[in-house]
Amino acid sequence: MHYFWAVDWFNTPAGPMGVYNSGSKVSLVDLQGRKEFVLFERMLGVNEFTVKRDLEQNKVGLSVKLGLSTEEIDDVVEHLSTQVLESTPMRTML
Repeated sequence: MHYFWAVDWFNTPAGPMGVYNSGSKVSLVDLQGRKEFVLFERMLGVNEFTVKRDLEQNKVGLSVKLGLSTEEIDDVVEHLSTQVLESTPMRTML
């Protein structure tokens, strides 16, 4: 599998980041901080996610479909700074 296409990459004021769906989790990869954060989790699986770029406001948001409901984060950088999220070291594939 080629991981570049499995991750939606984008630039933020806090540096480059990416979002990917592992099936039951939607995770954010902070390349500058070399950490990963689980933003959404659903045992029955995550249907899909959409990255929403707002170039005028210089922010990136996220919309995630979890079964019949949809949840959103308006600004991922602000979300990381205001929420207590457990991080894990960024995985590297060699």
